[in-house]
Amino acid sequence: MPGFLHVSSHSMLITSFKVMYSTLRQQPKLTETIPRLDSIFFKWVAVNQQPYFLLVRNPYTRIESFFKDKFRKSVILSEEKNEWQDFQKRFFAHLGLRTTMPPKTVGHKLRSTSFAEMLSILPEVYTSDPHIWPQHWHKTILGVSIPMKFDRVFKMECPDDLSEIATTFDLNFSISANSTQSVKETLVWTEEHIEMVKNIYREDFKRFGYSLDISRKKEGS
Repeated sequence: MPGFLHVSSHSMLITSFKVMYSTLRQQPKLTETIPRLDSIFFKWVAVNQQPYFLLVRNPYTRIESFFKDKFRKSVILSEEKNEWQDFQKRFFAHLGLRTTMPPKTVGHKLRSTSFAEMLSILPEVYTSDPHIWPQHWHKTILGVSIPMKFDRVFKMECPDDLSEIATTFDLNFSISANSTQSVKETLVWTEEHIEMVKNIYREDFKRFGYSLDISRKKEGS
């Protein structure tokens, strides 16, 4: 799970991918920890007892953002470079794709994959990539799980939370990155897929106080 160190206060802000991660990387007052060395990060926090905070997002909107980014927005660039991102490749076998196929063939298939089709594959792949891991997941130190006890949890959907986190970490939210707002496709949820996402991310809904009611996904409750 990526972490960001505030350069002056040494407070830590932890988040998941698809939870404002790209925007946080652009902030001049934050320094990113090394994502793949989470165990060292947690050990550092434990030893130094630094205050640290968690930024979360409603699981429904996080999955929508993942789809709009990895199956729509990012496909053109990946196709041009013929460099498919790891989290796109997690779906290849389920879509009948191979990295040796012509990039236009792969790109067309990804762009033609519906939201419902992506959701149907999600239970088979969500454990394999941090972009779709549950947000309460974390690494372990020598095989021992380290509980994450945050000083505060902030929600992306809550204006008051974003205002407070901007003040605490000197953030400039006018610096935005990797927004999927340009993708205007309407995403339709079936009852089956709603129940599936509830089951996969049940602990996230519970721990972070998000409603299981999908109609309230933009409320932060």
